[in-house]
Amino acid sequence: MAQWLKHGATAEVIKSAAREVRETVEATLADIEARGDAAIRDLSIRFDKLDREDYRLTQKEIDDCLSQLSARDIKDIEFAQTQVRNFARHQRDSIKDIEVETLPGVILGHRNIPVNAAGCYVPGGKYPLLASAHMSVITAQVAGVPRIITCAPPFQGKPAPAIVAAQHMAGAHEILLSRRHSGGRRDGNRHGEHRARRHAGRAGQRVRRGSEAPVVRARGHRPVRGSDRDARDRR
Repeated sequence: MAQWLKHGATAEVIKSAAREVRETVEATLADIEARGDAAIRDLSIRFDKLDREDYRLTQKEIDDCLSQLSARDIKDIEFAQTQVRNFARHQRDSIKDIEVETLPGVILGHRNIPVNAAGCYVPGGKYPLLASAHMSVITAQVAGVPRIITCAPPFQGKPAPAIVAAQHMAGAHEILLSRRHSGGRRDGNRHGEHRARRHAGRAGQRVRRGSEAPVVRARGHRPVRGSDRDARDRR
């Protein structure tokens, strides 16, 4: 006779839990939409026990994190990032621009253009997950993204040294100490504090979270007349 060691949750329990999660997330997003960065700050205090005037790390804070790592730690990060960077360069080199004249005066093609900004989230509330920094920041850098913002949670109320080092060494331009990032705009309609998703979520940009491929987008195929082609080349 079979003996059950463990029973899974019933369908009703699973459905109830999913409903509770959905309601919690919807309420949180609605609060952020209504109160902007004030809601983000409250969440940071509630979950991370962190409250500071500016969530961007200063250069001194970054240097302090680097100084807490051993020489072996630094070398290990450098080695891992070198491997990611080398492969990302091969990936980028394999993505070619195309322009052909299929008929006299009919020119078709596409270009691979880096997005304007990339927002990279690096998880690490319980453990320092450095690979997310390697795979997101470095690939964006290799692709030619001019602005890379990273966002990582604090560890026990402070910046996690290894995660900060990985983000900095990978080439992040701004490092934010927060697991929560709002989607507000910088045009005066929302509060002014920057968050990673804000910069990366605007038109012509996108958020990258641990993606393995360089960040590029292709301009669509279309016929181009001679005068249009000259104007495009000037751009």
